[in-house]
Amino acid sequence: MGIDKLNSLQFLFFLKSIYFEEFGDLDGVYLHKVPFELRPRLYRWTWTTTAHDHYFFVHEGRDVITREGWEEFIRWVGQALDEKYLMESMIQDRKSELAMHDRPDDDAMAEMYRKNPADALQFLSSVLAAGGVDELSIALKRMARAFD
Repeated sequence: MGIDKLNSLQFLFFLKSIYFEEFGDLDGVYLHKVPFELRPRLYRWTWTTTAHDHYFFVHEGRDVITREGWEEFIRWVGQALDEKYLMESMIQDRKSELAMHDRPDDDAMAEMYRKNPADALQFLSSVLAAGGVDELSIALKRMARAFD
C-alpha cells in the first residue's frame, strides 16, 4: 500500500512524465493510468461542475485529461489539502485550549493555593476542624501538590 501511495504522489507531481503522452497538439494522460487512490478525487473534481469538461477528450475510445487539466486538478488537490490541514490545526488548537480549561480539580486548586497561601491555610484549618479522614486526605494531597 505504501508503494501505491508513493507512486500516486509521484504521479500527482509529475515526477514520472512517462504517464503523459502526445495526442496531436495536446498532451495528456489516459484516465485509466491515473493511480487508483487519486481517481475518486479526480472524479469528485469533475462531477461538481461542467467547467472542467474542456480538460477532457476521448482518444481511441478512452478518456484523456490534458496536462493543463491535470495541473488545474493538482492546484485543486493542493488547496483541498491546505484547507484540511488548516481545519485539523484549528481542531487541535481548540482541543488544547479545552484541555487547559478541563484540567483536574487538584491541579487547579494547587495553583490557587500557590498564588494565595492564606487561602490554603484557611482551607486546611477548616478541614482539620470539621472534616473527616477522606477530606483530610484530599486536602493534604492538594497541599503537597501546591507546595512541593
